[in-house]
Amino acid sequence: MTESIYQELIKLLESKSEILIQLFSENFNNLSNLHVNIYLS
Repeated sequence: MTESIYQELIKLLESKSEILIQLFSENFNNLSNLHVNIYLS
């Protein structure tokens, strides 16, 4: 995997996570856990 593909993948995953937070924010008791999971994965 090239560096540019890797960077694009990272951007897409971050976007996905932000969308999930926006869609389901009322369903999460602790959103910080979701943010932590993003950076630990």
